[in-house]
Amino acid sequence: MSQETRTDLKALIDLYITTNGNKDITGAQLNEILTNIIDSGFLQLDELRTALSTSYDPATPANWNATIPTEVKAALDQAISRVATVEDSISTNPSDNIAYVSDSGSDVIGEYEIGNPLKPFATFNSAINSLGNGGIIKALGGTYNQSIASIANKNGLLIILDGCTLNGTITVSGTSQNITISLVGGTINNTNDSTTLLIQGSNNFILEGGKVINTNTGTNSYNINGTGSNKLIKNTSFESQYRNTSNVNDAIFDTCKFNSLNTGLFQINNSTFYNCKIESTNGNGYNCSLTANTFYNCDIKGAAGITNQVNTLGYFYNCRIEGKTLEAVTIERAADELFFKDCDIIGNTDAITYSGNTQRAATTNNVFQNCKMYAGTGDVFNEPTYLGTDLGNAQVINCTYNKSFTPATVPQKIFEYNKVEIVGLQEPLK
Repeated sequence: MSQETRTDLKALIDLYITTNGNKDITGAQLNEILTNIIDSGFLQLDELRTALSTSYDPATPANWNATIPTEVKAALDQAISRVATVEDSISTNPSDNIAYVSDSGSDVIGEYEIGNPLKPFATFNSAINSLGNGGIIKALGGTYNQSIASIANKNGLLIILDGCTLNGTITVSGTSQNITISLVGGTINNTNDSTTLLIQGSNNFILEGGKVINTNTGTNSYNINGTGSNKLIKNTSFESQYRNTSNVNDAIFDTCKFNSLNTGLFQINNSTFYNCKIESTNGNGYNCSLTANTFYNCDIKGAAGITNQVNTLGYFYNCRIEGKTLEAVTIERAADELFFKDCDIIGNTDAITYSGNTQRAATTNNVFQNCKMYAGTGDVFNEPTYLGTDLGNAQVINCTYNKSFTPATVPQKIFEYNKVEIVGLQEPLK
């Protein structure tokens, strides 16, 4: 196959076919000329059509303007026209309540534009500061090595970090209200000895989805610290090398996971947990040092499952509580009105230990109802010698145990109602 240039073909024609027509040309020569023309690259229309092919279907009028193209060139002309129209629309009619952020964006004046995804900001702080109340910050994918510290005195702000990685922290402060962060498929990584999510005084805060990770082992390395009221955290996974929570008030955690090296949950107040998994490697799954927390259908696990200190009004419904190396539940410091119903309580040593740190007052009452209690090497209830006369009560109602239960020496400590004792009860399923 011979592929010639236009000049070569013209020279070949001039050689065999003269302009005065008085020179004979053989069939072989004519065949050579025509064959070379067919084979030459500038007339390879099949290859050209392939290179310019389009996925648009001419049979679908909705894909096209009023005039349905019949050739590739016409289709490309329409496509280019549409792109130009979209760009002009974005540039001339941008939304004034949304700011885009990209890891390839810019904070230089003139290089970013509010409402224009083609001209995004480089930092979340600049984007947030550019908007008033009720604004939307949307990350356009990617990884961001920065912290978000400018959510102060804002109302109705939505920050969309779906599918992104933020290597930093987030702080909400001042009089901020109604702040929502969407982290579906995304991750916040904090490597500093600081709180990953610091929610100071903000009411109506929402976090949904994603992972929140703190890899620092310092004593200030919490994943969430939050005052204010009405916080909803849903479908979020928390991982910490120290503790996941500190001073969290008035929150709802729905279908969340907490995994930590030290303590799974610490200093929680007036909060509710639904369908959560809470685990600590070396410490308590849950350290109840504050008050009024409720757990529904949760799995709480640690070296010791739960330690109740000065907590009052703690409720556990249909939960699985396990001490992997120690007792499942420790009750100390006059912990009052703890209620366990339909729970599996599994201790590697004791199922439940009453600490002798402080004697219980007459008003101290704890209830275990319809629970299964499994003691390992220790007792179902382990009660020490108190420093003074113990006046508190523990009511055990319709519970079962894996080994014989001996009533306490001091009658006020343990009251049993309709107890069903099953010696040899197997450990509840995990």
